Amino acid sequence: MATVRRKNASTLPTASLGTGQARADEARPWERLPAESVQAFQAFRTYRDLGDARSLVEVARDLNKSYSLIRRWANRHNWEKRVLAWERHRARKDEAALREEREEALRSLLREADRLKRIGMAGIARLVIRDPLTGEASLDPAVTVRDCCRLVELALKILRSLPAPTGIT
Repeated sequence: MATVRRKNASTLPTASLGTGQARADEARPWERLPAESVQAFQAFRTYRDLGDARSLVEVARDLNKSYSLIRRWANRHNWEKRVLAWERHRARKDEAALREEREEALRSLLREADRLKRIGMAGIARLVIRDPLTGEASLDPAVTVRDCCRLVELALKILRSLPAPTGIT
């Protein structure tokens, strides 16, 4: 693969690998670049992981390296752009995890509402019992209409409070 060297820039690829797939450093720029030394990558990770306290001075201090060396590595290997890509990647992963948590909570609420509804409806069905010998109908004293209605109302209240379904199974 041919490469082009630019002053204060990283070595940039000028041709693809010919496999039809994106290069790993293009798809995941926060990983070690082909032209990046192990020490430079360690410094980048330190810089990346500093978060809001991120500074080249802090990296130099943490790694006991000169500021000019750290600045040179940062410029050569495009640390700012790579950190932005890393932060976007982390934000997407965090959003996906949060979305999955919300969807699971919604599924759990739906299951609970369905369970309450079934209990309430089963109780309503048990309100009237028939004597097996005479076939005479009477009310079951162990089940109150009020309790059954409360369960059904609670299930409906939960269902009404949920957001509209978005393809959740």
